Amino acid sequence: MNRRSRGTWQTMDPLPDRLPLFPLQLVLLPGELLPLHIFEERYKNLVARCVETREPFGVVLRLGDGVAAVGCLARLVAVLEEFPDGRSNIVVRGEAPFRILAIDTPEDADQEPMSAAVEYLEEEPTEEPEPAGTAEADALDAPALLDELLRRLGAARGDDPSLGDEPVSPGDEEAPFDAEDDDGRDQTQRSFRIAVDLDLGLSLKQRLLESRRESERLALITDYLETIIPRLELIESRREAIRGNGKGD
Repeated sequence: MNRRSRGTWQTMDPLPDRLPLFPLQLVLLPGELLPLHIFEERYKNLVARCVETREPFGVVLRLGDGVAAVGCLARLVAVLEEFPDGRSNIVVRGEAPFRILAIDTPEDADQEPMSAAVEYLEEEPTEEPEPAGTAEADALDAPALLDELLRRLGAARGDDPSLGDEPVSPGDEEAPFDAEDDDGRDQTQRSFRIAVDLDLGLSLKQRLLESRRESERLALITDYLETIIPRLELIESRREAIRGNGKGD
């Protein structure tokens, strides 16, 4: 008989300099919630340790026989289901980007995941804005442009235009661990909050994860939205035309 969720945990533990690695064909971003079905013995053992010790692990993009150099620390949010054979359904949350320094392969790779020595990527200082009225400032009014693109995306998709500004919670579970200030506000960078609600390809998500500048990440997202929104708007306009066909004006 399946057992339901053990609930959620919150932690402010120091970031470890060595992590077990969980290679997947996906990119996890800070603040992103990721459901996982755990079925391999090595990852069953890893999750069992995480439940007991609250230790995090690293999610990295699998690349052929190797992995990407930069991954994201993941912390267990909830165990949703456990099965008699040790399989489980869990939810983890991305927290901090890290760079792999060295990988260790265990003696028994069927029972234990590989691990790595890691260093965490520090955010670079925000650049000084261009003076108002300059060509650069007039051409790249980034916040206003991004807000308008998000509004258009929300209209094209028929959803909330305040995309990415609200933290996501895992279904009926309690709100997961969040990096918060004293007022309880989510401090995950806006670029990541927006990105987790977009259908981004692996390459772009990996570039966002590796970027150390918020302005660069927002620019990458802006470029992506400027590409896809006209297509979405064209599709929606054609749907409207089909729905109105034969009805007259």
